[in-house]
Amino acid sequence: MMVLNNEDRADRGAESVYPYLRDVGGDQFIALSDLLADLQHFADRRGVNFEAALERSQNVFGEEKAEEEMPCGVWFTVGEARTTLAKLQVAGRAN
Repeated sequence: MMVLNNEDRADRGAESVYPYLRDVGGDQFIALSDLLADLQHFADRRGVNFEAALERSQNVFGEEKAEEEMPCGVWFTVGEARTTLAKLQVAGRAN
């Protein structure tokens, strides 16, 4: 398995969005939006929960950014923190 840093990850993302950039004349926002819309169609066709995949991707992105900023490691993700806080609130142990 290849170890990637965030520059490598950004390069991989760029490879995915380049065809869209060509189609829309270089507008990065529109190109990214079109790519995401096409990925939603892909997920819909395959029966994949796009919203759950998007939420996971946001957690992974946060972990990867944190690892870059704190190379010693990350204790838990934002999503895990929210889940833990919600459980504590249900149990009456969080303010």
